[in-house]
Amino acid sequence: MKNWVRTLFFVVLLFAMHACGLRYTPAETPEDYQLRRQKAIEAYLKTNLVADSSSYESIAFGQTELIKPASFRLLDSLYEIKLRNDQNHRIDKELEIQIKEQKEKAENEKDLIKYLDYHVFKFGSTDTIQVIATNVLTNKSFTVLEQTIISSLPIPKKYLEKYKQYLFEESFIYPGTSPTYTERYFYTFYKDHAATLVATEKDKFICHTLQLMLEAHKKKSVQTIDLIGQLTKNKILEIAPEIQIQAYGDIYTDEEGNYWLTVDCEFLTKQKVKYYFRFNPYLELLKMQEID
Repeated sequence: MKNWVRTLFFVVLLFAMHACGLRYTPAETPEDYQLRRQKAIEAYLKTNLVADSSSYESIAFGQTELIKPASFRLLDSLYEIKLRNDQNHRIDKELEIQIKEQKEKAENEKDLIKYLDYHVFKFGSTDTIQVIATNVLTNKSFTVLEQTIISSLPIPKKYLEKYKQYLFEESFIYPGTSPTYTERYFYTFYKDHAATLVATEKDKFICHTLQLMLEAHKKKSVQTIDLIGQLTKNKILEIAPEIQIQAYGDIYTDEEGNYWLTVDCEFLTKQKVKYYFRFNPYLELLKMQEID
């Protein structure tokens, strides 16, 4: 009975509020607030950083770093002390007074809170696009205070989807599914090596990695033998589109982990030719030559 009366009272109250022109506005969630800030950052970059705004595409946002004024950091420290006191069943009246005073100071400085967002996006509409990683500093009103480019990676446009998979370490053999053990090992192996490189060497190696991911997707395999077979085929057809591959030789490795093999081919004129290939452990082509 009490529940029924309470419900009726609530319904009557809502009708009364509506009649008076009052409307209930739900409080903004942290997720909604973050989304609004990200939209503001995207709008800023389109207008101020990218010449052709239509070529801008947001790829990802990283975890936000909250930059607090000194008053907030001191308040956090006081609450940490209070937590330890509570765990030890200890009452500190002086600490309670300090917390109250510090809360008032922090309240007056809440507009000084800043947000640092890591953002990855692409721009460019030609065959080669730029993938940019940047840090963007904003205030509570979403005004961009500072924007710093961390890296700029030029990649062929056809590799964009593979780059997204590379960034999030998703499955590139069967997109939309969880990555397999061999795919996770692939990411570790190639990203660890990329981290040892600098500047253009690193950019070139990442593009090579994206090419391998594309070939692995076509072959539905990340096995070395399958990737080498596809890479040698691509290179041969690049040189002579009319050539036919007759046979692949066995793949050998040396003490440095390099791979080498020979491939027998035949032209339409029936002229036979044999190519020698050598790859490093990351399947970068070291040498290709015609042999007798």
